[in-house]
Amino acid sequence: MSLITRKYRLNTNPLWHPDIKQPEVTVTCTKNFDDLEFVFMVAEPEECFRLACRNDGDPCWQDSCVEVFIHSPSLGGYFNFETNAAGKTLAEFGTGRHNRVQFQPAEYHSLHRNILMPVSQRPDGMMQWAVQIRVSLEKLHLSPIEPVVGNLYKCGSAAQIPSYLCAFRVDTPAPDFHRPEFFRNLFL
Repeated sequence: MSLITRKYRLNTNPLWHPDIKQPEVTVTCTKNFDDLEFVFMVAEPEECFRLACRNDGDPCWQDSCVEVFIHSPSLGGYFNFETNAAGKTLAEFGTGRHNRVQFQPAEYHSLHRNILMPVSQRPDGMMQWAVQIRVSLEKLHLSPIEPVVGNLYKCGSAAQIPSYLCAFRVDTPAPDFHRPEFFRNLFL
C-alpha cells in the first residue's frame, strides 16, 4: 500500500545543450512503509541512446541511464542509483562526487530492478524503454515518516549526443548531478 505517489517530467537544464532534441522522461515515485519505488519511462533520439554497460558497478552514467539520488540524514551523505536500459546499476554512497563507496556485489541484490519495457524503436525513430527501481527505506536509513530528499536525473554522457535532464534544476555551468544543495523533497 503506497503512502504517497508523485509524478515528474524531467526537464533539461536550459544551460546544458539546449540546442539538441531532448529525451522525453517521466518518473513516477511511490513511497510506502517499506520502500521507495521509481518507474522511469524514457523516449530519446537514437543519437542520445547508448547501451554498453553489462554489469552492476559499471560506469552506467556513460550509457542512457536514469538516476535516483537520495539524501540519508542519519548517515550524513547520499546514495546514488544509476540504472541503464538493461537494468544494470551503479550504486554508491558518499558526501560528494569524490570518495564514494560503491556497493559490494552482494548489496546489489538488495536493489530491485525490473525492465518494464525493453528497448525498442518507435516509428518516429525515438528509442523507448522503461525501468523500475525499488530500494528499501532500511537500506537508505530512512523511516517511513521522514521526508525523502534528493533529485532524479536522466543522462548519457558517452552517447553520440550527450543529454542531461533533472527533476529539480541544478544551477551549474556544466552538468554536475553530485550537488546535494539542489536536492528537494521528492514527495511534496
